[in-house]
Amino acid sequence: MTIRSLDRPHGATTLSTGLSQYRNLYFVALAHQIYVFNPEFPTQILQSQPALILDPPPTRPQLVGYIDPGQPHIINQLIVGDLGIEELIICARDSGDVFAYTTRSIDALLRAQSPFQDSRPLGSESLRPYFMTNVGMSAWGLAVHKTSRMIAASSNTHDITVFAFALQCESSREGSEGPDKNESRIGSNGDMGLAMDENPEKQVSDWNQPGTLPIERSLQNLRITLSGHETNIPSISFCNTEDDQSGEYLVSTDIEGELIVWDIWKKVAIRRFSLASQLGQAWLDRRYPLKMLGWGVLCLNYRSFRLTEGSFETFGCEPESIPKGWDISCSRNMVKDNSAWHPGCNLVPTDDEIDEAIAQDSDDYEDSDEYEELEDEDSLDGDVTMHIPSGPNLSSPGENGNNQSSGGYSALNENASYPTNRAKVGPRKAVIADTGRGTASRSEQQNLPFGIMCTSEREVATLIDDSCPKIVILGDVFHQKLPPHLNWLSRFERINMIMPISELGVVVVGSQLGRAAILTLTQMRGTKQYAFRLERIVPFGSQEDQCARPKMPLLGIAVAPIQGHEFEAVGLGPNPPEEERRESWRAADSSRRYRLLLTYSDHTMLSYEISRGKRHESKVEKWNDLLVF
Repeated sequence: MTIRSLDRPHGATTLSTGLSQYRNLYFVALAHQIYVFNPEFPTQILQSQPALILDPPPTRPQLVGYIDPGQPHIINQLIVGDLGIEELIICARDSGDVFAYTTRSIDALLRAQSPFQDSRPLGSESLRPYFMTNVGMSAWGLAVHKTSRMIAASSNTHDITVFAFALQCESSREGSEGPDKNESRIGSNGDMGLAMDENPEKQVSDWNQPGTLPIERSLQNLRITLSGHETNIPSISFCNTEDDQSGEYLVSTDIEGELIVWDIWKKVAIRRFSLASQLGQAWLDRRYPLKMLGWGVLCLNYRSFRLTEGSFETFGCEPESIPKGWDISCSRNMVKDNSAWHPGCNLVPTDDEIDEAIAQDSDDYEDSDEYEELEDEDSLDGDVTMHIPSGPNLSSPGENGNNQSSGGYSALNENASYPTNRAKVGPRKAVIADTGRGTASRSEQQNLPFGIMCTSEREVATLIDDSCPKIVILGDVFHQKLPPHLNWLSRFERINMIMPISELGVVVVGSQLGRAAILTLTQMRGTKQYAFRLERIVPFGSQEDQCARPKMPLLGIAVAPIQGHEFEAVGLGPNPPEEERRESWRAADSSRRYRLLLTYSDHTMLSYEISRGKRHESKVEKWNDLLVF
């Protein structure tokens, strides 16, 4: 574990992070800019100054922000993912702008820098965004599909916009000069086909023929609008596996906790449900008296689940039977080096902390809803004002002057009865029913080729669609007692960070309260029981005892192979066949080692390594083989 405090530029207001899977590049979104670092090995310490600062212009002048009208270009979300053979860093802004750069071009620019050049960071004037567009209102959820070359963005219009890029460039047309016709149709030349940021109105076509894949997809960029949510959508996820190479599926969750599984090309919701409706009213009232809001969603690859023997290896505890599944909340007690007390409980608060607590208690909210955007800004020091976005704001379409969903898709909205977005946080009066409204008929529904992991403020759950869904829920994952002077942190209680490590069969989830959990995906041998188990929570309890954890919210987690273990940037993806390459590091390590970076709102960074130990060939995988240090 390494601790590093980032230099804080004047005026920084938000922060999100990401790591390249192929190159030693660490991205930090600060306000409207992206800082690019090259972490040192093995400590992951960052340089005092970024190597590069990306600051793309807006798509058009006079854009207005949703959270803060005066700062429309604040970056709400940052992800790193593959589009064809290109790895992209994709960002969403409060103005509705969505833009992307290739990590290849960023790395090439940094490598071309002279070692005798001024130590000041490079500007991005010579870098052209790979993609830039606007989705109409504050953009939040982002997803990218590798083989089908698609980018999706959710916005506060309550719609999801999917951009399906041409699968080959114009020069690849049959009979024209250009690359060989046998060249890969997923863009192996690294070209996106048509430049969407040059003339979007001319270059992009709306897909209004739902039902089948478009024949002209190979040479045409398409825009697909999915309408059906009635509140804002903080998280979306593609089924980014070999089971869905055409990009058929996308899963989304809205702030009210409703999940929708979309058939993208048919523009129809084939599943519509909520975690609350699946668990049942009586059990919810007994165990979780507060409303379950939706904050994160992830499509799970069944190949990433690891075989186990018995319930304890599968769940990490003896699970409690609940309606349609299992409750594994008691597994928190099995996690080693985990503290039930916030580190601030062991310390006498400073005068500054007391003043901060008083100031936070006196803050006024725009609305009494717990999930409304904070109007105030939390002062971190004399030079920096840090506003921490709590996620997409809730408002009805009428309040924004937009009484109809954009993009058209009346089938989902016709005669539908949606939950109101005015519901107060408190004891439930009703539960969203899985009625199938606005979805494909039950006779038309097929089993999904993936599982779903979703998160709320405190819970993590998996939903496996195998005719009879089996839920596994881990409640109050990051339970800790807060001292009175840090009660203001409870407003950031939301598990809105979710990062898979498919190769290790691991998912990392993070809460803005300040901690992250490392989960192993499991399948009980000889059954169809898919589940997960809680392995570790970071920072460790021993680190909290040493005051290593800041008493500030967690604003970013990032996961990637450590230096020397990166994937080769040749388009093989994270799970290439063994015969296609034998990586040099395998001579010394039994599994690829990953780094996990946690970044806090005071810009302190903690780093960890995650890997698998050696296994016994004649035995089932042992669950102490996951190493976190």
